[in-house]
Amino acid sequence: MNMAKVMSKWKTILALTMALFAIAFHLLLIWGLFCWFLGWENLRAKEAFFVERIELKEHPVLFTLIIISWFVMGGIYFYMDNRVFEFFSSL
Repeated sequence: MNMAKVMSKWKTILALTMALFAIAFHLLLIWGLFCWFLGWENLRAKEAFFVERIELKEHPVLFTLIIISWFVMGGIYFYMDNRVFEFFSSL
């Protein structure tokens, strides 16, 4: 295995590691970040993959609903994580 080739995908390796921590320690905040990241990347690419590929120019309403759902799900994960409330209440 070529180490340079593996390290070129450092973001994916980091995300997998974060997902393992999120599962092990019940960190809903990380799942919220993943949802927001997916929403942002889909907006940037102007296409979403949710069961099948949806492009903005071909299905603008469906694309918009998918993007909104990513951001809403991310917000719900933030809301459900008690650590977020503890952080803001300690300020």
